[in-house]
Amino acid sequence: MMQTAWKHRRAARQGKPVGLISIPDLAVFGVALPLLSPIADLVVLGTLADVTFEAMRENTNVSSGSWMILTAYLALPALDFLRVIVAFIYQRNAPWGQLFLWPFQRLLYQPLLYITVYRAVIRALSGHLTTWGGSENEDTAQQARQV
Repeated sequence: MMQTAWKHRRAARQGKPVGLISIPDLAVFGVALPLLSPIADLVVLGTLADVTFEAMRENTNVSSGSWMILTAYLALPALDFLRVIVAFIYQRNAPWGQLFLWPFQRLLYQPLLYITVYRAVIRALSGHLTTWGGSENEDTAQQARQV
């Protein structure tokens, strides 16, 4: 996705929709938010630990901020699940059995997506380019020319 955005970077200056809508959307939702999501997860884990320790000390005065953070964090998967339900309702002959795959998507796929985004950003910042559509022989020949 970042390679596509880079390829079409001049479209924003030209006022084309891909440059004014698609590339900013990609930058925010495809790169920035996945980079920040693990930080949000760490904040929630810290808040959950704080609430747990307060409960273990039998302190009933857990800060309202902690409960707000936990409630907001749990609202996101709830809204995501609601979105999935609506999609299944609108799809005719929906395979409702696949609805039970949603937790795996939340717990397995999204962290893999975050790792992929981190790796892609690190590779892009380090200048290590990935080739597209080249065969193994072409890639090997290109590497040999670089040596």
